[in-house]
This record gives sequence, structure tokens and C-alpha cells, in this order.
Amino acid sequence: MISIIVRTCNRPRFLVEAMQSIAAQSYRPLEVVLVNDGGRSPDLDAIRKILADVTLHYREFAVTQGRPTAANEGLRTATGEFIGFLDDDDLLLPNHVALLHETAEKQQAEVVYSSVQAVHYDAEGQRLAEGPLYDADFSASRLLFENYIPLNALLFSRAALGDETFDEQLDFNEDWDLLIRLSRKASFYHISKVTAEYRLFPKNEERGEVHGRWFTKVFDKHRQLITGKDWQAFYQDYLIPQHDRDQDFLKQLLRSEQDRLEKLLSEYQAANQKISLEYQQLNIAHDLLNCQFQQLTNTHEQLQTEHQQLNITHDLLQTEHQQLNIAHDILKTEHQQLTVTHQHLAQELEIVYNSRSWWLTKPLRQMSQAVRYGRLVWRYALHNPPAVVARRALQEFYRTSLAGIILGWMPPAVKQRLKAWLLAGQTPAGELIISLKEPLVSILIPVYNHAKYLPQCLESALAQDYEKLEVIAVDDASPDPEVKLILQKFADQPRLT
Repeated sequence: MISIIVRTCNRPRFLVEAMQSIAAQSYRPLEVVLVNDGGRSPDLDAIRKILADVTLHYREFAVTQGRPTAANEGLRTATGEFIGFLDDDDLLLPNHVALLHETAEKQQAEVVYSSVQAVHYDAEGQRLAEGPLYDADFSASRLLFENYIPLNALLFSRAALGDETFDEQLDFNEDWDLLIRLSRKASFYHISKVTAEYRLFPKNEERGEVHGRWFTKVFDKHRQLITGKDWQAFYQDYLIPQHDRDQDFLKQLLRSEQDRLEKLLSEYQAANQKISLEYQQLNIAHDLLNCQFQQLTNTHEQLQTEHQQLNITHDLLQTEHQQLNIAHDILKTEHQQLTVTHQHLAQELEIVYNSRSWWLTKPLRQMSQAVRYGRLVWRYALHNPPAVVARRALQEFYRTSLAGIILGWMPPAVKQRLKAWLLAGQTPAGELIISLKEPLVSILIPVYNHAKYLPQCLESALAQDYEKLEVIAVDDASPDPEVKLILQKFADQPRLT
């Protein structure tokens, strides 16, 4: 099925001739979609009689909607796989539909069109003379500059149209707008054979200006599609328009484009000067960067030299570290040897303390201590009153080891009273003479366990023959209970604190 869409508005005479040209087509099946755009209702019975076996679909607008709206109504109504258009004042030759359909099938083309002969008519519809022949092969570039394909020359496949419709914002040249859009995605094929007539009627000056404005509007709508190749084709082939209004417009377009190109040339020259200046600045910056790069290279070489020196220093330090490790090992060995020697001496000292001779000579050591003490008392007595000397002598004697032996034989009560009496007295100033000559010596003994050696340690400290002596034993919270018992045993020693 092929559909022919016919738009009409108050031209019944021409409409009858158009219907007769459709009925004369050799191709069947065929349907006509007649859209009345707000005009008087045509004689549908007469039209059906003319069309005979051609199906008629009639649509009518109460108010004129415009050419694009009427065409879109026809597209919505048509049911054919191919669609053609015929305005009510144009004609189709009998082989038009058959030839276009056959070519579309053979060439696998989505849009086919034939050549169209334009014919001038007067206002009463009398044929005057032939006008221009629309016989140009398809050129997408040329289509961007002019509409050189009359709408009644075309046959569209339904697939080519798809969702495309006429732009209802356009009053004229809506067919040109549709062709430009289809040329972006569909294949076109031209048959160089006249199969239709395009009628030209006298147009007043105002109507020509209206067409010119809509021509400009469509051109501006698709101007962004024009590429450099399209302009080149336009200049080289000088696409000759088919209407005077188009020719005037294209001449004006050429002048406008020339002005635009001259402006672009001026902008290009200004931009070129700017680029030249920036290029010079970039050269200067490049030289500066080269200088900085050289400085960085020198710095890098210096850092490499310093790095090598640091590596040498590191090697030296590593060697010294190895030597220190060797010295540490030697000292560690010597310390171990000294520890062994100390242990041997401690063992020998323990043997001496436990020997019989040490205990046998203990009274002699104590007598020597008493003699030394007597000399000190004599010297003290020469400088102090007798009472003071007596009390002081007893105080000093109380601190000797011999006093410890004697006090050990006394009852505890007597010993405590004697100790309190001796310690209650004040040391006279004359004692400073002896104190200056015989300073007090303190022996500090930190205690932590080792109860086995503690008695011998305390006895050796208390047995010193130096008179001005005190022994201070500090127990560091020894968990061994025997340590406390030993310290309590020695608590009555005057020298021990």
C-alpha cells in the first residue's frame, strides 16, 4: 500500500485535477489522505467517483491550522508502507508512483524522488509556459543552502520517516526542514525523469517577502550543520537556486559570509600576533628553565659528591663501631674475669672469718681498740671538766665493741637504763677538739636476703678498731624472715643503727 497525502484549502478546481492525476496512476493498491485545512468542504462524492478504486481518507479542520499541521495529520492517518505528497494545485504523471516504488525496491533506497517540471499559470489557472526543471541529483551539502526538491517529487518509506514530523512552528518551507533532517540519517536516490508538475502562480511582493523570511528561518535553524566541505561545494559548484527569492538570499548570504570570513581573518591575524608574542615569551621562559635546569644539575652533582663523602664517613663509623664492639667484648671478658676473682676473694675472706686464728685474735683486736680509746679519752680529759669527761668517756665506750660484750652480760632492764642515761647527756663544746681530729665514719650496709652472710658482714663492720664509727643497716623489705631475726639479734650493739 502506498499513501498519497493531499492538503487542500478552498481550491476545488485544482483539487479535482489533482485527484484525477492520482486516479490515473498505474500503481495499485493506493490510498489518498485528503486533509482540509479549514476551507470549505469539498464534494466528497465527486472525489470518490474520480478516485474509483483508490481508497479515500478524509480529515477536516474547522479552523486553518497551517501547512505543517495538515501534513502531520496526513502522516498520522496514512497506512501505507510508502508515503508521497501532492498539494491540491500540483499534478502527478501516470507513471509517477509506479516508477518511484520500483526504484525504491530495486535500489534499496529509503527516499526516492524524480525530476519535476515547473509550469507557470496565470491567476485564472491558464497554462502560460514552462518554468525551471528540478532535475538535480541528491547533494546533502546543496540541501543545506536551498530546497531544490519539490515535495510532490518524493516518495518516503515509512521506515525513513520513523518519528519525524513537520515542524509546526514553520508557516512555509516546512518540507525543506524535513528533508534536511532526513538527509542526516536516510539514503536518497534521484530518478532523472520528469513524473510530476509543479505549478507556479503569480505572487505579490508581500507574499514573496514572507517566503523569504521563512527561508531565512529554516536556513538559520540548520546553519550549525554546515561544514567547511559544504561551503567549499557551495563556492565551487555555485548552487544555482530555482527561485529569485532564493537567489537574492544566497547572494546576500555570500556577502554575509564574506564579511564573516574577513572578520575571522582579522581575528586570526590578531590571534597570530598574540601567539607570536606568547611564543617569544615561551622562548624566554624556556631559556630560564634551561638555566634553572643547569643549576639543578650542578646542585645534583654537588649532592652526589656529598653523598659519596657521607658513604665514606659511614664506612669509617662502621669500622669504629666494629672496633668498639671488639673492645666491648674484651671489657666484658675482663669483667667476667674480675667477677670470678671477686668470688674467689669472697670465698677466701669467708675462710678467714671462719678460721680459728680470727676468733683467737679477736680479744687482741679489742684490747688494741681499748688502748686507742684510752688515748683519745686522755686527750679529751685535758680540755674538759672531769664530770663531762666521765660521761663522755662512758658514751664513747658504749659505742665500742668491747662495751657490746660487757653489756651482753647485763640484764636487759639495766642495759636500757644505762643506755638512756648515757644518751641523755649533752655533748660539751670541748668535744669538737676530738671530733676535728677523729671524724665520724659511717658504714652503710644495704640488706636484701643473703641471711647466710649477714652476721659475718655486721660483725666485720662492728669490729673495726676506729672509734668514731657508726654502722647503718638498711633492710630493703627482704622477704627472708631470717634477715629480721639477725638484725634484731644485733640491735643492742651501740654502733649499729
